[in-house]
Amino acid sequence: MGIKASNFKSDRFKRNDSTSSTTSSSSNSSSILDENFNTFETFTLVWLDPNVDNDHNQRIQNSLREHLTFLITFTDLKICEQWLKERSKDTKIFLIVSGQFGRPIVKNIHELPSILAIYVFCYEPANHIEWAKNFPKIHGVLSKKEPLIQALSHDQILYDSIEDFKATQILKNRSQENVWYQLFLEILLSTDYFKAPTFPLGILQILRQLCKYDAEGLRLLKEFEETYSEQRLMKLFVNNTPLRRFINKALREQDISLLFNLRLFIMNLYDQIINGQARTALAYRKQLMTENEIDNIRINLNQYLVFNGFLIASSDRPDISEIPDNKTRIQTVLVEIQAQNFPGNAPFVCLDDLDGFKNNPNVLFTCGAIFKIILLKKIQDSIWTLGLELVGKQELRILNEKEEKLRKTQDFLMINTLLEQSDQSHQAKIFCENILQLIPTTHKFFSQIKEKVNSIATIQTPQSSSVSLRNTQFILLGLSKRMSQLAQAMFKALHSLTNETILIYENPSEISFSTIGNKTLMIFTDNRVNSSMLTKPNITMKLFILETNDSKVNNEDRFGSDEDLMFQLSDELYRCYQWEANEDWRDDQEIISKQKEEIAKNIHEQLTKVYENFPETNLNDQLPLSTITRIVYLKRQQNDNNNRFDKLKNLCKDLVTSCTSFDDPEECWFDMLAHEEDKTIFLLINKDYSDNDIVSLLANSSLAKVYRYSPIQTTTSGKSRDKTSFDLIYDLLEHYSKLGSAFQSRKDPKTAKEMFTKAQRLCKCLAEL
Repeated sequence: MGIKASNFKSDRFKRNDSTSSTTSSSSNSSSILDENFNTFETFTLVWLDPNVDNDHNQRIQNSLREHLTFLITFTDLKICEQWLKERSKDTKIFLIVSGQFGRPIVKNIHELPSILAIYVFCYEPANHIEWAKNFPKIHGVLSKKEPLIQALSHDQILYDSIEDFKATQILKNRSQENVWYQLFLEILLSTDYFKAPTFPLGILQILRQLCKYDAEGLRLLKEFEETYSEQRLMKLFVNNTPLRRFINKALREQDISLLFNLRLFIMNLYDQIINGQARTALAYRKQLMTENEIDNIRINLNQYLVFNGFLIASSDRPDISEIPDNKTRIQTVLVEIQAQNFPGNAPFVCLDDLDGFKNNPNVLFTCGAIFKIILLKKIQDSIWTLGLELVGKQELRILNEKEEKLRKTQDFLMINTLLEQSDQSHQAKIFCENILQLIPTTHKFFSQIKEKVNSIATIQTPQSSSVSLRNTQFILLGLSKRMSQLAQAMFKALHSLTNETILIYENPSEISFSTIGNKTLMIFTDNRVNSSMLTKPNITMKLFILETNDSKVNNEDRFGSDEDLMFQLSDELYRCYQWEANEDWRDDQEIISKQKEEIAKNIHEQLTKVYENFPETNLNDQLPLSTITRIVYLKRQQNDNNNRFDKLKNLCKDLVTSCTSFDDPEECWFDMLAHEEDKTIFLLINKDYSDNDIVSLLANSSLAKVYRYSPIQTTTSGKSRDKTSFDLIYDLLEHYSKLGSAFQSRKDPKTAKEMFTKAQRLCKCLAEL
């Protein structure tokens, strides 16, 4: 399509038609640039030069836009530096800077995560080569247009490949993680759920605005709209045009609103792939990955890899002999894909079989294709081979079951629930709002979806520049699905202020401790997760544990309620941000210091506001109580604890709803998953199982306690003591006592008496142990 972005500067950067210079005197912000254009483009090219708009540089700008369409120019060093520091880490910037401004700005912005590469473009490279050696992100000191464009194009390919692989997901057979996206693609690509989409005029209107200074781009847009066909769309998509980048960026970033707007294009591409479906294919792809991504693939062999966007590979084997610059620590991977047209597999097409693509060696896989990870092998330093096999959704039991249910019921709230469970409440809100625009008011789930949208909390948490801490990493572990509504609102306020300073995990095995480096870890968790961790990392770490029983955890580490735990989280965040603000001030990093000081100032203020303004109706909500209580035992086939479990089973007869055992973690997981919200589970695990074996079990929201069978102990009097069974019965006693008190407060004396009676009988069981 050849669409090229124009200058498209906000008033702050608007070109003065009477001169060739760029002004920077206006106070208007540049937000329109980010909100509109960066919706579509992955990379931003910034050029800082006092003479950026002279005739010579204008011609270079035109050439640059043929490779990187979004170009912003600055003539003022301070304004440019401020703008760069205000970008989020998700902005991906290539910076061209003149020799005059090079050293003053590079030393202040080099460590910004948004800066990918820097190019010093000047008349006298010899004057700048020496100091530039101290900054690894400087990828060239150049004086000619051709080497500059060559360096930019090389880095664009490199980082685009990295971005492509960032948009992959690991699917596991016993996990619901990332399942929502597969269900979302199911409704996006099918005509069974909504009426056929119309041509996305709104998207083209934005493109016209972005190309308003580009006559050729506007002409091609008009031609595309007036002569639209599926075949023309496929040609534009395959030929790496802006339209292809827009579609794949929306897919890989899972931009729900934009994907609904692009639905016609995505469905038409999907239909052409199905109509030209190949029988078999052996395809290759040269892929660049980080070392952490290689490690993630290694630990997930025989699991499943999903590419969010459309995947283009080639029947020709690529050359992988070029080794990336060691400074980037990037790995080159030859991906070898085996694909067959089996029922349930994602469709793929050999482009050579389509009209107009003669002798095109590329193979196109539809978005969301699932591949089994067969092989990962290191060939030599920084070069690997990765073997993938195209598979169907039927290999993923939980995904297959949920997709069948979605097709039968058209219950879109299934996707909303999965998003909320993965701590993506904002995405869940956007999804429901879009669904309401697509389904008729007579749809059987319309009222429930509308109620869901209306029930979203009205408390607004402030947006922040979210400067992360340099020396400390906070982790919320195993709590995101178990906190009260008030504690969740408090946490969301803190998370919105601090962003990546707080990472959220459900299981200890998900944490990549090696990527945290030398940071001090602050882990906020509950005793259920803490006691299940067999090993703890050999790094500086502080635990803050939610546990109501003061005899089980050191009182210095224990917090009796999740609200108290959130207040402690706020105290620790305040202390760390204030300390680093003072450190940055002493190091002359005034801007960063002020940003951190502002975050520290807002932490307690916003948390208190949430606490005080939280609706009383929510505070006083009486959640339904369930008396269903289960003991589940995950044993080994050659288990040596059967006698102990049988004794425990006999002691608890008639006191718990069921007492069952399994010797397969997957069967245990599916049993626990059934009616997850209606019961309380006490889980016993054989000590031989590793943390990785029980990842999916620990994510179950009904789990109250987890126990590892420990050896029988002998007391000083010579008696044998089963501490594991003793702890479990003691916790059951406490559980029924709390249920009794809860039912008593709800004026249900009959059920309260039943619970208190069970607690009394458990006291006798303790004596028998």
